[in-house]
Amino acid sequence: MGEFSLTHWAVVLIILLLFFGPSKLPQLGKSLGEAIRDFKKGINDIDNQKPDEKEITHIPTQQIPSKASDAHQDITQNTQKKEHHNS
Repeated sequence: MGEFSLTHWAVVLIILLLFFGPSKLPQLGKSLGEAIRDFKKGINDIDNQKPDEKEITHIPTQQIPSKASDAHQDITQNTQKKEHHNS
């Protein structure tokens, strides 16, 4: 069941013929081929860029506390600020 046999491909072709019609299949194949080619070209263009040309997005992050006690203190302070704003 893992591999496609000739019978499987024949069934797929018959379904495509019924669904799209014989006149649309060459156009559909051409469009699909162009889309795959453009996608591969885009991937290669990104891979071939120099590191300084790649778009880098910086997402600011909070400073990570070095100790668990510092983390607990930060959480307590943030909770108190939120409770103060909600009152």
